[in-house]
Amino acid sequence: MRRVGAIPPIVTVLITIAVVVASALVAWFMWTTTKSATGQLLLEATNAYTPDGQRIFFTINNIGTQDITVQNVIANCSVTGTSSSQSGTGTCSPLTVRAGQSAACSATLNGAFASGDPTCAVTIVTDKGSAILAIRAARG
Repeated sequence: MRRVGAIPPIVTVLITIAVVVASALVAWFMWTTTKSATGQLLLEATNAYTPDGQRIFFTINNIGTQDITVQNVIANCSVTGTSSSQSGTGTCSPLTVRAGQSAACSATLNGAFASGDPTCAVTIVTDKGSAILAIRAARG
């Protein structure tokens, strides 16, 4: 007698292989995206102040998972309500910032702001890439 309604064994094998391949692709995707995300440059700027309107001091915290070496600091600043803007360069100490550690940074602008608290877009150039941080430097 002939069996009716049964699934042929080859179909069961093909479905099993397809499920295993699909699971492997999902696992590979999750692993590569997680690895890529954890290797990104991740910095935080805190404690920004300016004693004279020309020098900007701030702290960067390396909240990522990789150690970085700071190569350059570039600041572009302006004061709200004025058309004046200033730019300049600076450095950090120490230059090598381990994951979870911080560094004291400064930038000297090419001119001074007479009043107001400058808002700056600070570009931190590192061996792992660049990060643009927004800071507001209080007068102090």
